[in-house]
Amino acid sequence: MGKRQAFGPDVLSGDGVGSEAGIMGFEDDRKMTYPLFAFDCVEGRDPDCMVLANGDDERQFMKVLVVEDSQYLRESVAKALKHEGYAVDQSGDGEEGLWMLMENAYDAVVLDIMLPKMDGLTVLTEARRRGCETPILLLTARNTVEDRVDGLKGGADDYLGKPFALAELLARVGVLCRRSYGKRSPLMEAGKLEVDGHGKVARLDGEPLDLTAREFALLEFMMLEAGKVLSRTTIEEHLYNDSGSRVSNVVDSTIYHLRRKLGEDGGVMIETRRGQGYVFREVVK
Repeated sequence: MGKRQAFGPDVLSGDGVGSEAGIMGFEDDRKMTYPLFAFDCVEGRDPDCMVLANGDDERQFMKVLVVEDSQYLRESVAKALKHEGYAVDQSGDGEEGLWMLMENAYDAVVLDIMLPKMDGLTVLTEARRRGCETPILLLTARNTVEDRVDGLKGGADDYLGKPFALAELLARVGVLCRRSYGKRSPLMEAGKLEVDGHGKVARLDGEPLDLTAREFALLEFMMLEAGKVLSRTTIEEHLYNDSGSRVSNVVDSTIYHLRRKLGEDGGVMIETRRGQGYVFREVVK
């Protein structure tokens, strides 16, 4: 195995060397750059083998579908999203992407326009025709005003041209995900509890809570869906990637630890609905 090399503040390009400024895109689906966070890569190996230095984070709770025919770009965007705490499904063609979009619940979709089998605009219009309201971000090298207008008229919620700053893509996906829950701000409050979705910090009565990544992810998801009954299946779908191995008692265990850390005087509670699931709600005294 080759020597492992960490790339910290420098950015990476498709040829494995540093390049300028945090812009991500491509000229021929091979030339790409990455923004300012560490990747793990093995010298002398294909750049497709790169993985995030700190691995897939456990804190996934929002699920994003990435439909992009360039494997390198698709997997790189997916890794960045996972690094930010999203569960991610991937597809390399329009037909499969449309099927996945209609068969699964996603909080946002990153959809390329130039796709094999079915182009992205057709995927978009067909999904909207079938009643899909999932927020969709179009991602494409076709970046004229006419292209943007066509995409937005077809039902897209946002449009990002290549090359793009990866930080901007992540910010736009975050906005779309919050929009799907009717939230504009990453800050949420209930009782004495405050959750900062951007800073990944939860505070109870002004004091930071010592939460694991999974506990924070579940707490944030339940606050976004406050007052709704969430089944174990629904929670599991938001905690795992498509390839994640599911542990049967992980939801119950995480709920148990969250309840202990939230206590009884925080003005919030996680209620068990037997045979149905769990409900997060504010306690009014």
